[in-house]
Amino acid sequence: MFQRTTTPTTPPKEHLTSKNSSIRPTLLALKTTLSRVKSKVNLTSPKSPSRPFEPPKTFPFFRLPREIREKIYTLLFKQLIHSHLMSCDTSPYGHPLGFSTFPLPSFPDLCYTSWRIYIESVPNLLRHTDIMLLDVVSVQVVLRYLSQGHNITLAQGITSLTFSSSIPWKPHTTHTTRALLEKCANLRHVKISVPVALCVQWVSSREVRVKSKNQVVLGADYCCLMDCEKLKKVSLVCVGGAVEAKCLGVQVDAVFEPVVTWIRENVCRGPGKMLVVEHVEHEGIGGW
Repeated sequence: MFQRTTTPTTPPKEHLTSKNSSIRPTLLALKTTLSRVKSKVNLTSPKSPSRPFEPPKTFPFFRLPREIREKIYTLLFKQLIHSHLMSCDTSPYGHPLGFSTFPLPSFPDLCYTSWRIYIESVPNLLRHTDIMLLDVVSVQVVLRYLSQGHNITLAQGITSLTFSSSIPWKPHTTHTTRALLEKCANLRHVKISVPVALCVQWVSSREVRVKSKNQVVLGADYCCLMDCEKLKKVSLVCVGGAVEAKCLGVQVDAVFEPVVTWIRENVCRGPGKMLVVEHVEHEGIGGW
């Protein structure tokens, strides 16, 4: 008996080639479809590790030129502070603490970020701010503050001071005021409230007379203003005088004429210096 043996037959080469060529377009189409779906759904690979949290980097502020930093301070302070800083007696027997008092912490928080920013920014702030001195204690407090440590350099930024009528300018009491003016070497503007009692004298309950120029000088020592080399403007706020002017039969301007004339002839006589005179019936914080 004969056994039939079968040998494995291999498909022809042409058949395999045609089969592979038919599968290749199908795989390409499937791959393209998956990439489109992944791009639309924004799928992420589950094996890719999540990135650790990176804290925000600090801005290298002090790498900027000093001129740029000064401009930044100026723009910020125009939006953060008022045009006045008040200094007064903050004791329980003094003025109430309803105002931002200088030199107590009354600056924007930016100034206290670091010591370097404090030294740079506060003089810039003071250049655009008027410091109002309401009493003798405030003059002493500000002078003491500007005499301590690095605060000495802050005095270079003060350009405007306002003195209320409660601060005496008598020759034997102006040593503190004179010392403060000497500290503020870049002072440009001084505003002084002048009480009517400095310019007139009541002889009786119905008679009043205007003091002479010499009497005014003896009553108020404004000579220290002559030592302010960079002073450009003096403002005199004449407080009261309506009753006295009525008794004398003159205008209110005539009541304060002695002190105004002395300031004009001795303090504001140089070129580029200006004298401004205004009259108010009552002195008040709101009026400033």
